[in-house]
Amino acid sequence: MSKSLKRLNAPKTWSIPRKEAVFTVKPSPGAHSIERGIPLLVLIREILKMENIAREAHKIISDKKVYVDNRIIKDYKFNVGIMDTLYFEGIDVAYRMGVDNNGRVIPYKISPTDHQWKLDRIDNIQTIKGNRTILHMFDGRAILVDKSTKYKTGDVLKISLPDQKILDHFKLEEGNVALIWKGKNASKVGTISKYEVIKSSMPNLIYFKEGFITTKPNAFVIGKKVPEISLPEVKVQ
Repeated sequence: MSKSLKRLNAPKTWSIPRKEAVFTVKPSPGAHSIERGIPLLVLIREILKMENIAREAHKIISDKKVYVDNRIIKDYKFNVGIMDTLYFEGIDVAYRMGVDNNGRVIPYKISPTDHQWKLDRIDNIQTIKGNRTILHMFDGRAILVDKSTKYKTGDVLKISLPDQKILDHFKLEEGNVALIWKGKNASKVGTISKYEVIKSSMPNLIYFKEGFITTKPNAFVIGKKVPEISLPEVKVQ
């Protein structure tokens, strides 16, 4: 497997110049796919434009001044994905990762204290011995809970970072607010009006009061009635 990545072959979800150089940073394997994240060095140097020279961006990372989900990250190839938080020690600036209306992964500023928690979607549930359940989350983490706790796939948890303490629970149900993070309606936020279970191999459908529809994998519940998180300003197409 190649250790390099040509800019022209980089995912369309990366908003980087394609012709300034031949190669860019290939992300390390991790929780997020290459399409729904951005390598830390690329994010600092080319998206946030904090440093124009790769060596200086490397130094910021190696000096242990960069936190992702409230953990120090020293790997410049670390893939920072959707809903992850990013914090720079020293300048006290924080970002959350979102999407624009072209489906590109983008950082947007949040309150510095808000990097200490995030929203995370339950993508799979596994029951184990001892009346315990493991929640497998959107960002690859696993959270152990009591089996009697009524969580379902598609629900979203507000968790503290980095200890993963559950602060709130947002169900995938009518009346709650969801963000569409992928597909032709990427970046749209609306109120769920109906959740339709499809009795086939096709994904379940989510209908919104605002008139658009998406599939279950493309939706991310972000609050009860109103968004729990601040949202990026995106241009209307």
